[in-house]
Amino acid sequence: MAKKRLGIDALFASTAVPDADAVTVRRLLLETIVPNPNQPRRRLDVTALNALVESIRQSGVLQPIIVREIKHSDFSSNFSSNFSSLTNNQTTPRYEIVAGERRWQAAKLAGLSDIPTIIRSLSDQDALQIALVENLQREDLNPIEETEGYLALLKLKLNSDEDFASFSRANDIDPYADVLRLLFTMNNNRTAQKDTSENKTPRNRVNNNVVIKLSLLVEAVFSAIGKTNWLSFIQHRLPLRRLPNDVLDALRAGQLEYT
Repeated sequence: MAKKRLGIDALFASTAVPDADAVTVRRLLLETIVPNPNQPRRRLDVTALNALVESIRQSGVLQPIIVREIKHSDFSSNFSSNFSSLTNNQTTPRYEIVAGERRWQAAKLAGLSDIPTIIRSLSDQDALQIALVENLQREDLNPIEETEGYLALLKLKLNSDEDFASFSRANDIDPYADVLRLLFTMNNNRTAQKDTSENKTPRNRVNNNVVIKLSLLVEAVFSAIGKTNWLSFIQHRLPLRRLPNDVLDALRAGQLEYT
């Protein structure tokens, strides 16, 4: 059976997610698994989590989670002291969640002792890519997390092209300043093209092969996720980042709705 990818066939070939029917699914003890400390999804919806717990109690975990084996030192630094007896056993493999933290949390709350898993060999970057894409494909994603998830995914993809470095500046504070600079350049070019077609005096326009090439990568990311496009993202999501910090915190915590 063909491999499945989380909507990123044309983007991240190294992060192909195998079909559960095409690989070995192993049951691992929940206590040998830890969440990813760099998980881009910061908030779990309590209502949805409780519904998943009830579903698991009735039917079990139907979809395996994806994990990667980690070093003992990494496991010990991120794991609860309640399992010190396990972490002292250096021969027991330890695993970090790549995709499926909600299922892992719900399985624990449902009283299970183990969970079906697919074990992958992944770099930190590949693991982050899979986690970002899985989260972005969720319908209930917090708008702030969605915005930051897109920016992080774009940066990962664009960093694969050495020409993207021309959009960074030595004094950048915002970790996504280079991505934003490219997006705004793309938008300026679009406006300039419109002005030209309407016989208006065009604004300053960057129109070179580098921008065109990187624009194709940006469009590919949004197309792969399939929820929005880069222009709508600029118009409706990026303004969120200009909100006051206290409002952003409330949005991240689910205390405010954003429309």
